[in-house]
Amino acid sequence: MPLRFAAALLALVLLSASCGFTEGKAAAEKAVDQFHEQFNLEQYGDIYAGADAQFKGTTTEAALTQFFQAVRRKIGTFKQASQTNVNVVSGTNGTSVSLVYASEFTQGRATEQFRYSIVGGKGILLAYNINSPDLILR
Repeated sequence: MPLRFAAALLALVLLSASCGFTEGKAAAEKAVDQFHEQFNLEQYGDIYAGADAQFKGTTTEAALTQFFQAVRRKIGTFKQASQTNVNVVSGTNGTSVSLVYASEFTQGRATEQFRYSIVGGKGILLAYNINSPDLILR
């Protein structure tokens, strides 16, 4: 009997983790789509306003706006991306999702890295990084 209980408990934990992975990944991917839409519409203040306090602790809205304006000047607007990596971590402190994309902009290519906290089924931006030789050379 204890073996059956342990097996059932393990199955429940694995199913729960699987659902957390799927839901967390989907929420983060939706948040990335929204990020790119806001970037293209130059809604940098909205990106900042929707970010986590941890993100806001690393930069100001004015500095983020200047950064995004420079990215836009150098590599243009976002066109499309291909996801190259995903990492979902679920624990007692909640779920966080890291996503990496090979992204294409109108005037260049870049690697984008996003980290989101999943709160109420929604991705909240914790960190963003963009890396491209075009940001340096242009």
